[in-house]
Amino acid sequence: MKEYVFDIETTSLDADVGSVIAIGLKEVNGNEEILFDTNEINVIKDFLSKIDNTITLIGFNIKKFDIPFLNFRCFVHKIKCSQLKKVKTIDVLEIVKESFRTSNLKLIMFKKIFGIIDEVESSNIETIYLEYLKTNDDKFKNEIIDHLRKDLIACEEVYKRLKEIGIL
Repeated sequence: MKEYVFDIETTSLDADVGSVIAIGLKEVNGNEEILFDTNEINVIKDFLSKIDNTITLIGFNIKKFDIPFLNFRCFVHKIKCSQLKKVKTIDVLEIVKESFRTSNLKLIMFKKIFGIIDEVESSNIETIYLEYLKTNDDKFKNEIIDHLRKDLIACEEVYKRLKEIGIL
């Protein structure tokens, strides 16, 4: 079974007012694919076409954020998303919450541990996206994509380290 790290970028933490602007998929120890489009339906459909029950999706808070957010956006757009229920998932955040006691369990802490420098904070994604829409300057699009890539890498590194030290 292939394992893919997965993350979404959205314009809000709430699916009823936000939208999906990018989805990242990275095969563990392999290639990545970033799906970015100003049309949310295209991003979601493209992502769903790439997943099935032969893969495992690994992510940071995917059970309480990414997948529920996608489910709701599929509901809004009447997009069939049954494969999200069938795919195996591993939520790295759930595992670290059960395994570690630290002052901070956000992905940014793990980025620091692994030396991943990210100039963009997740809370700024909506503002950057709105600048992209206003100016059509790829600089803003690339900032979002770069942030998403770094999130994928950080999550993958946490997952591999959990396996390496025997927690997974």
